[in-house]
Amino acid sequence: MPAKDPEKLGSAEDLSKSVEEARDEKEAEERRAFDEAKDEMRLTFWPVANIRKRLVSMYQANVVVPEGKMPEVASESGALEAALDTFALGAATPALTEAVENKKRAFLIVPVHLETLDVKRFREAYLDQCRELPQVSSKRLILMVDGIPDDIPQSKLHGVFAYVAPFVAGFVGRFHVGFERGEKLGGVSLIGMAADGAGMTEPSDLDGRALGAFLVRNRTGKSRGFFTGAASIDAATMARKMGFDYVQGIGVAPAMGQFGAVFSIT
Repeated sequence: MPAKDPEKLGSAEDLSKSVEEARDEKEAEERRAFDEAKDEMRLTFWPVANIRKRLVSMYQANVVVPEGKMPEVASESGALEAALDTFALGAATPALTEAVENKKRAFLIVPVHLETLDVKRFREAYLDQCRELPQVSSKRLILMVDGIPDDIPQSKLHGVFAYVAPFVAGFVGRFHVGFERGEKLGGVSLIGMAADGAGMTEPSDLDGRALGAFLVRNRTGKSRGFFTGAASIDAATMARKMGFDYVQGIGVAPAMGQFGAVFSIT
């Protein structure tokens, strides 16, 4: 059997190393925007209305970024999104702690990208932040997961969620309105399926039918329907008429500087 060619082996190792170096350089470049803006970032909290109970019992965290200091398009490596996700979780920690101390019982929803949880080098930083969460997070914190591919296997999603499941009360998957594979994800035990309503300022009858179809296709078992980013009262009203359980956005209530108060809405 011929011996392995050390020159070819070395070339393969060099190629692998150069790919990793290029990746690290790209991630560092994309994180630079975050590093330059992080001291000016803050969290706001959007009230989430429970439609049936006419009650705000949840808040959705949102990172407010200084204008003009972040790219308007997604990063290529996912490093910028991972940094923002980890920042959001860290900033939510004192809010959760303070709410418990003041006996406020609302749930807090924190968005996170699937890639942040899936890619090991991103996940490790996120898990470090999870370990700083107060114990109550396992009962009061919900992760809203963005960027779930339409064709993701249920087993894959279950495996990714398992890393952070001990720290949170549950997961909501956020999808585009055309998503239709909710029944294939039943084993993941998502507590909610969310439709992104961004752009529906003046919703049409077609939008209404699409929202209704989203619920029919995706709300299974005990999962609840969430409508996020309601950009107007008309959009929030349409989501309510179509049967969504929870609605968030300026069409419901503006973002607030503090989290925790449960209150009725008219």
